[in-house]
Amino acid sequence: MNRMSPVLLFVDTEPFTDLQDTLQLKDRTTHVIQVGSAAECLKLAMEKKIGVAVVSDQLPDISGIQLVNLLKKMKPDLEIIFTTSCHEPQKEIDARLAGILYYAVKPVDWSLLGQVIEKALTRQSEKIALTNQ
Repeated sequence: MNRMSPVLLFVDTEPFTDLQDTLQLKDRTTHVIQVGSAAECLKLAMEKKIGVAVVSDQLPDISGIQLVNLLKKMKPDLEIIFTTSCHEPQKEIDARLAGILYYAVKPVDWSLLGQVIEKALTRQSEKIALTNQ
């Protein structure tokens, strides 16, 4: 993994395969990690430089909105994409107020999601490069 590349973290109970290829990320050095619970996500967030987190609304331990709020308190600069199976206007409002970058309803448009992630990772890499100067 390139030291300048932030980690892309997927937090969802649905396992994904070949995310790098599915998302068609240009930077092949992006380290993609998948976890299935908020507890695993929070543990990784303390241990690694997470640049972008894709957080599902449906998690076994707490709601996705609660996780977004916890992550934003821990890492205010973290870019978070929120995914949900059921669009509810109030849920979207709550997610946006918590500070998400993008709100996606499943099934997600992987091409569009890949573009959003690519831009967010680029911003995070630039921030890392500036702090390391």
